[in-house]
Amino acid sequence: MPSFSSLNYTEQQAILNAPALDPPPGMMSNFENPPNNDRATYAVFFLSLALAALALLGRLYTRWFVLRKYTVADYLFIAGYGLFAAQFGVVYRMAPVPVMFVHLWDIRRKDFIIYLKHVFITSELYLLDIAIIKAAILLDWIHIFIPRGTRSFIFWAASATIIINVGFYIGLIIAHQIACTPYAYSWNKLLDGNCHRANIALTTVIAGAFNIASDIVIFLIPQRVIWKLKMPRSRMIGISVLFLLGLVAIAVTTLRLVSSLRHAQSADFTYFFTEILLCATGEQAIGILIGCIPTLPKAIATINQSALMERLSASKLRLLSKISPKVTWYHTDSAENQSLELVPADQARLFPKRHYSVMGGSGPSGDSHVVPVADGQIYRTAEFHATESWEHKQPSLGP
Repeated sequence: MPSFSSLNYTEQQAILNAPALDPPPGMMSNFENPPNNDRATYAVFFLSLALAALALLGRLYTRWFVLRKYTVADYLFIAGYGLFAAQFGVVYRMAPVPVMFVHLWDIRRKDFIIYLKHVFITSELYLLDIAIIKAAILLDWIHIFIPRGTRSFIFWAASATIIINVGFYIGLIIAHQIACTPYAYSWNKLLDGNCHRANIALTTVIAGAFNIASDIVIFLIPQRVIWKLKMPRSRMIGISVLFLLGLVAIAVTTLRLVSSLRHAQSADFTYFFTEILLCATGEQAIGILIGCIPTLPKAIATINQSALMERLSASKLRLLSKISPKVTWYHTDSAENQSLELVPADQARLFPKRHYSVMGGSGPSGDSHVVPVADGQIYRTAEFHATESWEHKQPSLGP
C-alpha cells in the first residue's frame, strides 16, 4: 500500500474525509449530526470541577486564614486542581465535531486525528495530575497522624507509596513520549512511522490495575490509627465520609480498568474512550475531595461563629436602642475605655463612629453620659452599621 505522503491531493482528501472506521453492515456513517452525549458528559466534567474547587477553597481558607498553617500538600492540591482544569480545557476542545459516546464510523478520519492528539495530551495530564494528588493525600496522612520528628508505620508506608506512585506515573509518561517515531505518529497514523518502543494499549491497562492497587494502599494506611482515636460524633461522621469516598474512589478506578479492557478489545475507539475519560474525571475529583473535605467543618464552624457574633452584637444594639431610642450610641476606639457613650443626636456628626452606631431621633440636651458594660454582655465587636428608627422598624444591617 503506498504511503499517504506519496498520494496526490485528491487522493489524500478522499482518505481524510472518509470514516475513521468502516460502519457495521447495514449502517451508514452520520457525520453531520451523529448520536452523542456531549452535553451530559460535559455536565459531569463541570460538576466535578465545581465540587473540587469548592472543597479546595474551603481547605485553603481553613489552613491559610483560620489556622495560619501552610504545608506542601496545600500547594500540591492547588497544582493538582490546575492540571485537572487544564485537562478539562483540552477535553472540551477535543475535536471540531461531537465525540462523546460517538461511534468511530460517524467521525471523519481528519477529525479523528485531531481527536487523538488531544487524547494524547489529556492522558499525559491525567498521569501527572493523579501522581500529584496521591502524593498530596499521603503527605496529609503523614502531617495529620505522625507527630513531627517521629517515625512510625504510617510514615514509612506513606513515604514508600509516594515514591512508588511518582516513579510509576513518571515512567509511564516517559514511555508514552518515546513510544513512537516520529513523535507525531502517536496520534497521526497516516505518517510513515511506528510505535515499537512501547505498547500504549498495554500500558493503559497496566495503569488501570496499578491505580486500583495504589488506591487500596492509600485507603488502608491510616485505618488502624483512625478507628482507635477517641473523637466526638461529628468528627467520626467526617471520618466516615472520607471512608465512603475512599471506597467510591476504589470503585471508580475498578470501573476505569474495566473500561480500559473493553477499549483495548474494541476498534470503536471514541465510544469506549469516553467511559475512560469519565472515570478519570471521577478519580481526580474524588482525590481532591478526600484531601480537602476534612478541613471543611472548621471552615463552616468559623463562618457560622462569625455570623452568630454579628447577630449577637446586633441584638445588643437593638436592646440598647429600646432603652434610649432618641440618642445616638457609638463605640469608642480607645483600647483603655471599652464603653458605650451617649451623645445628643444633633452632635453625632462630631464624633467618629468607626465600629457601629444606632441612630435615633433628636435627643434631650445635656452632657454625654457613659454606660458601663458589664462582664459577659459585649465580649466581641464586629464592623457593621445598624439603624433603627423610633417607629421600631426592622433594622438594616450592612458591612
